[in-house]
Amino acid sequence: MQVFIIPLLVIFAANTSYKKISYLLLFGNFLLAFSGGARGLLVSILATGILAYWLLSSWRYDLRRGACVFLAAYLCYEFQHLFLDSVATNSDVLRFHSSGRFTIWQEVIFSLNYSHIFLGEGVGAYSFHDFHRIEGHPHNSILQFLYEWGVATFAGIASVVWIMRRAWVELVQSSVAPKNSSIQAGLLLAVVSACVYSLFSGIVVMPVPQTLLFLGLGLLWGGVVKGMGVVSYQVVI
Repeated sequence: MQVFIIPLLVIFAANTSYKKISYLLLFGNFLLAFSGGARGLLVSILATGILAYWLLSSWRYDLRRGACVFLAAYLCYEFQHLFLDSVATNSDVLRFHSSGRFTIWQEVIFSLNYSHIFLGEGVGAYSFHDFHRIEGHPHNSILQFLYEWGVATFAGIASVVWIMRRAWVELVQSSVAPKNSSIQAGLLLAVVSACVYSLFSGIVVMPVPQTLLFLGLGLLWGGVVKGMGVVSYQVVI
């Protein structure tokens, strides 16, 4: 859930008079991610922040403030880790082992053949038919969909990338001030974060995150359709 909440909090903090509360919630989410050893989540947030800083110039000031909150949460985590924890745990966010993900990914890659790539084994094949692993998914959305869906995976990826690209074009080419498109910016960052996180986790096969991901894509699609002149609507907050 945090992979959706954190990007939205950054955008919300830039558009509300309750900035202290927003940044406090953002700090709490970052600290919780550090304390829980959520490396995939933190990598996805960092990757999304770097992309947003590069591609959305009008949001750079707010992204820098979000980065300062991120740094403050990290320093607080280090203080707790160095001075309050006497023994390091396996959930340390700075741990170097892979939690078994490399082994799982290799297993899936070595199992791929022409029939998997073109036809796929069917939805749920990884969990219920072939591998029978306790994880239930390989912690990588592309590998799982490639194994189960085959060539249809590329159509799905192309659709998601097209929606995100069109949403980005809407933001940077808006004739109005880009800051007025804060809802679309927040949704775009949340969807990008979720997609990056899906490369390290099973977020797209879990019911609630999957629903949020497709909801975000659908709302972005509505903005894309609006930008193409198919429909016209206005949201007043």
